[in-house]
Amino acid sequence: MIKVLRNGEENILTAIVEQQPEDLSGRTYAAFRKQDEPSKFSIGLIVNDVTYEIARSLGLEKEEGVLVLEVDDNSPAGHAGIEPGDLITKVGTKNVNSVIEFMGIIEEYLSSNKTITVYIKNKGFVTLK
Repeated sequence: MIKVLRNGEENILTAIVEQQPEDLSGRTYAAFRKQDEPSKFSIGLIVNDVTYEIARSLGLEKEEGVLVLEVDDNSPAGHAGIEPGDLITKVGTKNVNSVIEFMGIIEEYLSSNKTITVYIKNKGFVTLK
């Protein structure tokens, strides 16, 4: 468990440590869920930073966004049609360039109970409900 203090509010997060896939050697990825509100915090995604090598293998010009590695079919992300291999470049109107930025922006939306809209390269905006 990880205790986080943000905007004067204490939250407890659970970190799940798993074996890193061989194709991500030397890379990191993270999935966090609030322990006390799993259905609210869990949007059903595991994402990874987009490195030069990953961008090149996907035929992308730039290394911007986060790459979707896994999607829980029975989650807001799954219901929105997000799939492994999708590249998320924005949350709302904010550009996303790393997993840390992505998680921070998602946390802002969840703590304010706003609807989360993400921009997926080659698909457009989708809303997570």
